[in-house]
Order: sequence, then structure tokens, then C-alpha cells
Amino acid sequence: MLVVSHLSKTFNLQTLFNGITFSINPAERVDLIGP
Repeated sequence: MLVVSHLSKTFNLQTLFNGITFSINPAERVDLIGP
């Protein structure tokens, strides 16, 4: 299992997301799409 807590990302002084928390269980697939 992968657990991510309080993930934030800033790009060129602009916050893209803040405080993201999620978990991925074995055999699950996840796609991250972004710029």
C-alpha cells in the first residue's frame, strides 16, 4: 500500500494543490494527468 499525506505542489509561486491525502492499495491503478 502507498499512502500520501498532506501533499502540496507550487509552480512559479502559484499553488497547484495543497493538503492532498490519498492511498493506493495493491493491484490498484492510478493515473495522474497534468500540465
